[in-house]
Amino acid sequence: VNNSINATFDFEDADLALFSSFPNARVNLTDITLINKAPFLGDTLFAAKKVALTMSIKELFKDVTEPIGIKSLQLDGGLLNIKVDGEENANYDIALEEEGAETVASDVDTAETGFTLSLESYEIKETLIKYGDAKSGMYIEVANINHKGKGDLSLEKSELDTETSALVSFVMDSTTYLNRNQVQLKALIGVDLNENKYTFLKNEALINQLALVFEGFVKLNEDDQEVDITFN
Repeated sequence: VNNSINATFDFEDADLALFSSFPNARVNLTDITLINKAPFLGDTLFAAKKVALTMSIKELFKDVTEPIGIKSLQLDGGLLNIKVDGEENANYDIALEEEGAETVASDVDTAETGFTLSLESYEIKETLIKYGDAKSGMYIEVANINHKGKGDLSLEKSELDTETSALVSFVMDSTTYLNRNQVQLKALIGVDLNENKYTFLKNEALINQLALVFEGFVKLNEDDQEVDITFN
């Protein structure tokens, strides 16, 4: 990993449990860190107390070209700290470009060597997300995140059933719009991986005691994002 990124990835320990979770296998990583190099030298981009994967034991012995199925992913005590400085450098832009990568990619049959991962459910506990954009003056902090979702994410089109609770703070141009406000959201989200489009199908949100219903979608394009969301 560290040969491929302009950052330092590390973890304290790894454990593989076969018998206690039979017929499933459980993989645990503890005290994970991803530390930036220049121009964000020493900043923590990501950290987690524990990441756990549960899968059928047979998945451990599959070839890399075969689809890998994961029953569940759990992240505890996470931190995601995103920064964009005044020159629009982003601390998450850490991938190193490989020489000749375009030539190699054109010669490889991705249908034969592609890696496919399916995920049935996931859960994020007691996690903090921070986002700061120095140029636009926008700062977001989402604390005490408890989020879970289930759905077959191996399909090109699927539905993701989610529940979220968090404390949200939002500052724009030195004006505080939210200050650790309690947010709860139950949402059924349509996922279209071909179009990179995520649509609110059914949802119910509470910001403090204000009830909101969202309609619309978010679509991730190669050069921009389309956001078309209304709420009542």
